[in-house]
Amino acid sequence: MLVNRNMTLHAYPPSRANGSDVNRELVAVLDLICQEIELPPGRVDDARERYETVGRVLANEGSALYEYRPRVYAQGSIGLGTTVKPLRTHEFDVDLACAFSQRPSSNPDEVKKAVFDMLNNHPNYKEKVETKARCVQLTYADEFHMDIMPCIPASGKNVQVPDKRTGGWVLSNPEGYAEKFYETTKELPRRRTELVSRSKRAMMEAEQASVDPFPEFDSLNKMPLQRCVQLEKRHRDKMFYEDHSKAPSSIIVTTLRTRWATATLS
Repeated sequence: MLVNRNMTLHAYPPSRANGSDVNRELVAVLDLICQEIELPPGRVDDARERYETVGRVLANEGSALYEYRPRVYAQGSIGLGTTVKPLRTHEFDVDLACAFSQRPSSNPDEVKKAVFDMLNNHPNYKEKVETKARCVQLTYADEFHMDIMPCIPASGKNVQVPDKRTGGWVLSNPEGYAEKFYETTKELPRRRTELVSRSKRAMMEAEQASVDPFPEFDSLNKMPLQRCVQLEKRHRDKMFYEDHSKAPSSIIVTTLRTRWATATLS
């Protein structure tokens, strides 16, 4: 990984007047490193186009799932603005939820199968989908896959997710998790930029079939917590380069860093 040293020198000229100047320069360099490990714009464009297309397939009026009022929204790293370029390969993934306002079934396997069938019967996705432990995975030819998590309403913001290992439902709260991350991010010092991905509350809370806007983050102006998570994910990838199966998952990395930030603020 290379950082544009000329950009560093011109944008942040050396200053050693006091410790705060040194800290600002260190933050600036780390910010540039994070920009280098961002997903390339072309890959982000691919993710956006495919997210919107799959969302329409699942939630448009002609969908067999439409009567259950699915709402499609991004979750995971793409939704939090903490993605990093893969280290070993060019493969990356987008996590999204297909949240039904009305239950297609009380059987978790049937709910997952409904999403699987909807995609597998589509001419563009036939034989490109398979069921995983808690999601339906759609794999593209260019080292890209999409994990679609079906879920049904539970209490509050909680949802129930089909779980292959238990054969039943497990509770999850992807929106609550994202909101806690955003709240913590905004409380930390330094830049305060609008986090667009969860700004349209009316759309999120409407009980109708819909596709939320693809999360948009300014890669040149991310918040400190987002940058911390990106750096730690890259550190993890390098530490477990030879055997990534032993690496902590991104959700663990993000949760631990968010808890640290919350404790720091308190």
